[in-house]
Amino acid sequence: MNTYTSPQAALDDLEEVINQLIEELQLYASRPNPNGAYMDKQNRHIRRLTDIYNGITALRYYDAWMAIETQMHHLQNNDPNIGGHTIHLHTHPDKKYFSLIKYNPFEG
Repeated sequence: MNTYTSPQAALDDLEEVINQLIEELQLYASRPNPNGAYMDKQNRHIRRLTDIYNGITALRYYDAWMAIETQMHHLQNNDPNIGGHTIHLHTHPDKKYFSLIKYNPFEG
């Protein structure tokens, strides 16, 4: 069951888990005679989780795209004649010019 209210909340929690693992490993490493194999394994886990986190945060506009997709589905359900959408997505509050991105998944 997903208990997160937004993707950002899940990312924040993942970041907290990664930081917690790092702190715990640093404490473990300060003990006398820490197990090197265990430390290597934990470092691999931390590296992998960090790579996953970085890959997910690359989706900077995830919340916006989810809202856009929800609106697109709503519009298409209400009007089956709609075959595409024009979207103005503001990505900077002080800029007034827009680029045009055309994407047609039905063209080769």
